[in-house]
Amino acid sequence: MGKVCDFAMEISRSLWLSSALAASAMAFHEGSGGGSAQRAALPAARTTPFDKNTGAVVMTVNKSGGNALASLAHEAKHAFQFETGKLGFNYRTGGPTSELYDIGDEVEAFQRGQLFGANSGANITERWVRNLDSNYDELDGGPLDTNKSLTYKGATMTFGEYAQKTMVDFTMGYNPNAYVVKGWKASLVAHQVCSISNCNLDSTNEDTHLFLGKPHCFGLSLGWQC
Repeated sequence: MGKVCDFAMEISRSLWLSSALAASAMAFHEGSGGGSAQRAALPAARTTPFDKNTGAVVMTVNKSGGNALASLAHEAKHAFQFETGKLGFNYRTGGPTSELYDIGDEVEAFQRGQLFGANSGANITERWVRNLDSNYDELDGGPLDTNKSLTYKGATMTFGEYAQKTMVDFTMGYNPNAYVVKGWKASLVAHQVCSISNCNLDSTNEDTHLFLGKPHCFGLSLGWQC
């Protein structure tokens, strides 16, 4: 009876997850092919990278091979981890950033896929996932999320706050790396503390707002001058 209740609870969470993603400010897409290298434990090719050209987290699942439904459930879990601050991406490469990507993220994703028929009967634990692939074995033990604390330029802040600052630095050419976390676009708009007229920008153009490239338009709150 306990297993039936657990299964019902997980299915409810899956339905809630789908609803949450549909209402997200980010865009999520399901592709029809491509993706990462196939793995024996979950053979349908799949991946969840960030696409800087569209500003979207893109879920790609190869419908023609393996258990595509389980693969979609696996990748949807990663998308939801992004939504809840448990996963972030490197803006340049599109891949998950090691500062947030931990073994627990994959354990959760494989467990979610198991509800849809993948790895039936397996006891999906941290060790089980680490044994699948050397890349998994190198992941941090976690748990990591955007609330973890760090020191940046002498100030203590969360990784989420730091990630948003790296995006501002990146658009100004000060930082070769930038991290994408939930709310990354809003963080750029929030740091436009100078008037639009002083920056000679079109106030109706959202793309201009997000990718300014004009240092004097940013950052009184970061200690910079207009």
